[in-house]
Amino acid sequence: MVPLSIHFFMNIEISSIVANQIDLTSYISLVRTTILASGIVFVLPVVILVLYKMGILSTDTLKGYRRYAYVLILVASAIITPPDVLSQVILVIPLVLLYEVSIFFSRFMKSNHITE
Repeated sequence: MVPLSIHFFMNIEISSIVANQIDLTSYISLVRTTILASGIVFVLPVVILVLYKMGILSTDTLKGYRRYAYVLILVASAIITPPDVLSQVILVIPLVLLYEVSIFFSRFMKSNHITE
């Protein structure tokens, strides 16, 4: 996702009069922000399993709010990524899979009574 973001911002042009002046600070800031935001978002299964173990979430709740979670994932990926559909899809697909894996693991923990 970082190469797509860099390519997008290197080629964006406001007008022919305004030239892109990209310095090392803005480059590092873009890379750092993209990696940090993606890293935080990809911790989703851990957060869901911790909330499940604390009794805040249940498997039925996760399944019931699946549609809302998908919308939230789409909105978050639209905010994190540049306005490029490909980079948004690159982020959405793994997040949806991670959400579904979280539901599977919480169901597995429920069926095996793993609470400690």
